[in-house]
Amino acid sequence: MTLLKRLCILDSLNSMFIVRILKILTILTAAMSSVTAQNRTILPGTKISMEPPADFTPATSFSGYQQASTNSSVMISVMQGPFNQIAASLTSENMKKVGVTIISKRDTIHGGYKAIWITGSQTAYGQDYGKAMLVFGDDSKTVLVNIAYPKSNRELAIPLHQSAFSVMYNSQQESKPEDAVAFQIDTVGTDYELRPVLNAMLFYVPKGSPEKSGVYFIAASSVGKSLVQDQKNFAEERLRKLPGHADDQMLSSSIIEIDGLSGFEVLSEGKNEQNQKEITLLVVLYLPENGGYYVLTGIADQDYDKNLQAFKRLAGSFRRK
Repeated sequence: MTLLKRLCILDSLNSMFIVRILKILTILTAAMSSVTAQNRTILPGTKISMEPPADFTPATSFSGYQQASTNSSVMISVMQGPFNQIAASLTSENMKKVGVTIISKRDTIHGGYKAIWITGSQTAYGQDYGKAMLVFGDDSKTVLVNIAYPKSNRELAIPLHQSAFSVMYNSQQESKPEDAVAFQIDTVGTDYELRPVLNAMLFYVPKGSPEKSGVYFIAASSVGKSLVQDQKNFAEERLRKLPGHADDQMLSSSIIEIDGLSGFEVLSEGKNEQNQKEITLLVVLYLPENGGYYVLTGIADQDYDKNLQAFKRLAGSFRRK
């Protein structure tokens, strides 16, 4: 599975979420001095500690902090993948694909790791945003710290930049990916196992699968809020927006209810990067009270019937904590 596809699964959630993470990644601006260590906190489910900006509260749908009144945030994502590869993918061309314009990009060092610092801007939902991203890591992992704030609230730039540069990775710190999300998936009855890939989601593959397996199941929650009028069309469009799925043939689309939440289950067939048959099951569960939603996505390029049944079992086990 390509990096872009893995990250784009998360856009099944929201295009701003993609931006913040390249499809979780995006943007950034000049280095600032770090803040004092007295307010340092550990992010649940991660090996990350940081000093949050004043008047920001812990986010409920991603690792980091947010200020709901201004729609500003600092999001931290840890990916299992080499820094050089991920940093190289953060080009102006790729960022434009997710609506982000890069203003500046420079190499730096952060916490003893190689790093890059990017600044940019984006217009979303009729509002102009300032963006900044600190990316650092080594040959096995990459940490992405993404900040976003409305340009009408420019005074937030400095405290957000300071918070970004306070982020530290501690390899000795215990962490469980399940603790970083507000939901759970039960693998009983399947041969799937949880594999740490990105702390903003739960990523499952068949036991013993290679790193670049073409079979996987991802569960994640939306970062932004969006009251959906046409839920069936919304689910189908989420699937078509996955890289390489624009021309998928829709095999079925049906109403579904899981954990008391209504939504739509969409099944499609298409071709992967190697021109092999690929099936995709995408489930969107809606939170009508606040406009949020969950996206459960299973993709398989082999053993279609077996994996489709596993995807449905995994999706059906979804429970909010």
